[in-house]
Amino acid sequence: MLRSTFLCSTLLILGFTSTQAGAATTGPNLLSGDFESGLTTYNPWAGVDDLGSLHVIAGAQKAVSDTGTVQNLPFSPSVAVGDLNGDGLKDLVVADARGFFWYYPNSGKPNAPVFTHGEVMPVWLGAGFVEDSTDERSPEFEGDVVPRLQLVDFTGEKKLSIVSGTFLGGLYYVHNNGSSTSPAFRTTTREDAQVPTHSGGLMWCNYLAPFLYDWSGSGRLDLVMGDGSYSANSIYLFTNMGNNDHPKFTEAKQVKLIPGMGREDLTPQVVDWNNDGKPDIIAGERIGYINLYLNQAASSNDAPVFDKDHPQHIMFGSSDKTGTLTTVCAADINNDNLFDLIVSSTDGTIMYSLNVGTPGAPKFGPLTPFKGVNPFPKIIKPRTWVYDRYRPDGAAYELLECVNAQTEKGFTPPPDTTLKGAMKFSVIDPHNVYFTSLYVPSDAKRYIRYASKITLQAEKRYTLSFLSRTDGDVSELTYHLEGLQTISGKELRWTQYSGSSLNTGSSWSRANDQVRIPSVIPGNSAKTPETGSFVFWLTFKGSGTLYLDDISLKLAE
Repeated sequence: MLRSTFLCSTLLILGFTSTQAGAATTGPNLLSGDFESGLTTYNPWAGVDDLGSLHVIAGAQKAVSDTGTVQNLPFSPSVAVGDLNGDGLKDLVVADARGFFWYYPNSGKPNAPVFTHGEVMPVWLGAGFVEDSTDERSPEFEGDVVPRLQLVDFTGEKKLSIVSGTFLGGLYYVHNNGSSTSPAFRTTTREDAQVPTHSGGLMWCNYLAPFLYDWSGSGRLDLVMGDGSYSANSIYLFTNMGNNDHPKFTEAKQVKLIPGMGREDLTPQVVDWNNDGKPDIIAGERIGYINLYLNQAASSNDAPVFDKDHPQHIMFGSSDKTGTLTTVCAADINNDNLFDLIVSSTDGTIMYSLNVGTPGAPKFGPLTPFKGVNPFPKIIKPRTWVYDRYRPDGAAYELLECVNAQTEKGFTPPPDTTLKGAMKFSVIDPHNVYFTSLYVPSDAKRYIRYASKITLQAEKRYTLSFLSRTDGDVSELTYHLEGLQTISGKELRWTQYSGSSLNTGSSWSRANDQVRIPSVIPGNSAKTPETGSFVFWLTFKGSGTLYLDDISLKLAE
């Protein structure tokens, strides 16, 4: 949802210090802030889940739902297949909806691929959290990046680079600066990586899904592009007006290959389906079909002709649906000279279906998740707290978990308490082999949010208290309370207060604060609801480790 901040700093602060004892309190703790137990689960930064399936981090963006309303819907990852490290085996590169790019090297055999776990690549095409002096959020980067991915040898150097489209409609080329056996990607600014698709420098559409292919036979890679814009989405062909080193696409050289005809969020791939020498198109769509558009031109030299009204639904076993907002990749993953299909799920799972047909007559069985091995030990996930950004900014391997002396060697709980565990934020060591230099956003702000809304009353005083300690670079630890108000059926953030930066150090220390919500918002005729709904979170900067414990927000006597 877009955020609207009508007025900031309307909560009153009374006598905050990092050591001061709080006023007497009464009633229940509104924040549920002890961390003696949690949910045992897998570490998500291996890209392998509890079931041993390849599974990247899920993300969401705004899209029109089945009811016709705009909602924050989960989007699937995008998958490309290619030999990135030059060992003769086909690897996977996955762009998850949050915007992270993952590399899964193949350690099996040409006819029997084996994937263990993924490494996050130093590629980022999104933007970080944007705020100004009045704490207004820029709607430009609201939500996740939702990249759509292809691996391409642009320059004929026998090494694969990345082509990607994003939610905002940008097309990007991220050059492989390494070799055919040692891939290397250096994150550049989005402006440096962007490939023009419009003469005016504008973005072309939403959810741009690219596939580069020499459609004209000129030796230049042209752009087949899926569009996700509501009610206008189609599959287009843009002729490359530049060259493969510096491709250029404009609306002056584009044709509509396949009108959307109500089909949305199209993710095309070019493949010769029936082995007749003519390029056909398969494409995922919002409601879960993978559609086949056969090229009905008389010959491969003629302009393509597609039956736009009656695409064939590709069958996977006995089912023709794969889940919503699907992407598809065609590649021969078992080296039998038949292309197989790789399909992603909105929960982040990567699946495949082997082609058991014949050349010119493909046939596919049920979708099966790729399997891997998670090298990280399991973690205990907090039940009511989440590590959360309003928008991701590309920082990988950040982890929020519950720890104690049994799960973390050398852990010491807060003294003078009965507590045995704590909540811990850290940046873990990925032990990467191929991508050891990670993208780290400058001046990143990190967010730990209480997952449930809390109810506060106007003109009542509340005491906030918690314990914290740090290890390494952590600064500007700050708490935030933000009120919610429903206007015309939409829930808006209507006022926010941020506390002062808290002291941080290697020893446990207790912070106390008192806050009061005024009944009338200063400078505004609107009245605060007598009982209002609020969200609570903490922000900080730095890449060190932060421990939090005994967090409470209680009514003061």
